Amino acid sequence: KGWGVPGGLAEAAERVSHLVLNDVDLGAGPLPPKNSMMNIKGLQLNNTNMSWQAIAEISHMGVGFPMLEELSLKGNRKTLESLKADPPAKLKRLQKLCLDGAGVHDWAEVAALVAGLPALTGLSLSGTALPACPAAAGTAFAGHAKLAKVDLEGLTAGAGFCAALGAGNVTDLRVGDGLCPREEIIAEIESLKTLNGEAVTVEERLAAEKGYITRAFREMPKDHHTHGADCAGVPETFLKAHPKYAQYVRQYGAPGGSAHADPAPAKTFLDAIHGKYVDCEEDVAAEADLVVSGEGQREEKKWVMVGMAKHKAKTGQLTRLRAAAVGEEGVAAVGDAAGIAAALPNLQQLELSQADGFEGYDVPAGIVAALPKLTHLDLSCVSLRGAAPPAASAFSKLQKLVLNKTGVAWADVAGMSRAGDGLKLLKELHIDANGVTDMTARASLPNLAYLSAMGNLLEDWDKVVPMFASAPELRELVLSNNRLPEPDASVTRALALSEIGSLSLVENPIASLQFTKLLAYVTHVKSLKLTYPKVAGVAPNHVRLMAIADMPHLTSLNTSTISAKERTEAEKLYILRAFATLPAGAAHKDDCSDVTEEFMLKFPRYKELVEKWGNPSTAQSSTTAAASNNGTANITFRDCIEGKRMKADTTRALPVFVKVGQLKAVVKSVFDVPPAEQVLLWKSLDQEIPIPTPLDNDMETLAYYGITGGSGLLEVSVKK
Repeated sequence: KGWGVPGGLAEAAERVSHLVLNDVDLGAGPLPPKNSMMNIKGLQLNNTNMSWQAIAEISHMGVGFPMLEELSLKGNRKTLESLKADPPAKLKRLQKLCLDGAGVHDWAEVAALVAGLPALTGLSLSGTALPACPAAAGTAFAGHAKLAKVDLEGLTAGAGFCAALGAGNVTDLRVGDGLCPREEIIAEIESLKTLNGEAVTVEERLAAEKGYITRAFREMPKDHHTHGADCAGVPETFLKAHPKYAQYVRQYGAPGGSAHADPAPAKTFLDAIHGKYVDCEEDVAAEADLVVSGEGQREEKKWVMVGMAKHKAKTGQLTRLRAAAVGEEGVAAVGDAAGIAAALPNLQQLELSQADGFEGYDVPAGIVAALPKLTHLDLSCVSLRGAAPPAASAFSKLQKLVLNKTGVAWADVAGMSRAGDGLKLLKELHIDANGVTDMTARASLPNLAYLSAMGNLLEDWDKVVPMFASAPELRELVLSNNRLPEPDASVTRALALSEIGSLSLVENPIASLQFTKLLAYVTHVKSLKLTYPKVAGVAPNHVRLMAIADMPHLTSLNTSTISAKERTEAEKLYILRAFATLPAGAAHKDDCSDVTEEFMLKFPRYKELVEKWGNPSTAQSSTTAAASNNGTANITFRDCIEGKRMKADTTRALPVFVKVGQLKAVVKSVFDVPPAEQVLLWKSLDQEIPIPTPLDNDMETLAYYGITGGSGLLEVSVKK
């Protein structure tokens, strides 16, 4: 711990220019020796409990960091909540700074830090605790002459951020899905060359800048629509709100001019359908979206007609179309509603994802109204941020609605659900990657059974739990890739009062498995998905068994069905782990009446499982019945030292709580191999397909590796 060893090494090895100290606890010890960092150009301090104040103090010790160009402080969420330092850090040559996953939460501190780093060219703030990026942050970044690369993945943009950033020199930007559409970012930031790892092409920039003019023109008062290329007479307030408008109009001409792209009428929905399913060279029936002759049946017959006859036949086939995807066909207007209804009377599923010919709800709402049997609508990646809500009951007949990467807030969904007939038939809703932070707004979703809110910015259960009351029939909830902590007792009480039977919490900062003990009392939660945390004293491949033992009603964990054999193994392991925490030689009654209350609170299922599998403190326990003695395993030692068996196998019965270091002493007595050279591999003989398990930690017990009894093979080899 601390800087003593690495600081001394850096001081002694004068040619060391890059130092990597990831996952070392540097916050608990002294700072490095004076001048020990004088030659360091690259420094990685990820997950080291370092604070910015400590960095500043080191920078003022002797010559500090005179050569430092790259600094990474990823994952220091608790110790790096503030970027303030007294005196300020002295890092005049620092070019690249990574604060991914830090606890930073104040944009004013970020702005002050950037201003104090004159050589900074790259800044990464991915996955931090920062709120939406304000315009002031964009101004701060734009005001730095050298800052060219900014990573804000996982963050959302406040009003005016991109426009403010456009005044600077940023050429490489990485942003979260919920920021704003790619085309808008490109138009706002003229210097941009790479966005989210993809180069900005000339064609893409041309389309983005012309699109900027079109979007701004829609917001201009109509009495100014006749302005010329010099924008004379355009209100100053409008030009301030759209700072690139005048520049782009000078380049391409006023809206409607010949310099603009295709002046043809806006493409209607039916035009798009005909363009994809009728006017194309391929058969209508060959399209994956065409369903004919019954539910789920796809006609494979190939067309042989040509010319007008073929066209008419394919048009007639549209009446059988059940699902269509025209998001990339340039739909910009609804068109003739009666014509849509006549041409597509059976269309049930419509995908408008990636559509860039319209913004807001007017066009999709008009299309939905014209399609009599439509039940599924996908608007993924359509710009809906801040859009006026659709007319009351516009989506009331939908059963599935996908609004991923649209910028919608939960409050928008709640508002739609309460207007008129709202979303009364909706059964499935997706609002992934929208930067959602709050789900407390009251909604009316009486039939909603599935809700996905993946990839958002939820970090407080108090802003999620109120949503349960809005969807009384909710059965499956997906909250993966958010920032939610481990659910506490209040959350599990709310789950118990709900109907939720499937819960996904993958990629959330859950640090332990305490909540699985609480979920034991929520009997209707049958399926759970989570990222297994590191649990002290438990092998990583056995954390799953801990979770299974905690939740007796669970039938599926991380999409894998829990078998009866796996549950048996998990419950027996639960008993042995719990029993191991009692004093050595301790015993208790079969009914556990003499076990302390404190112990039972820590292991709430212990009594129940002892009644089921037997008392581990007695020889009659079925928990370890596979072994000849209680709490022992029959281990067959096999010589694999030279790649082949040189000595005969030897079998011994050993306690499952013997440590690996002690086991190595036994191996030495059998095969005469020094413990430091041994490599041990365990294979259970009680499994149909034995899974090899390396016994690689001398301080852990056999039980730690899931060896709870029975018979197994220990293959002994030596380090190469």
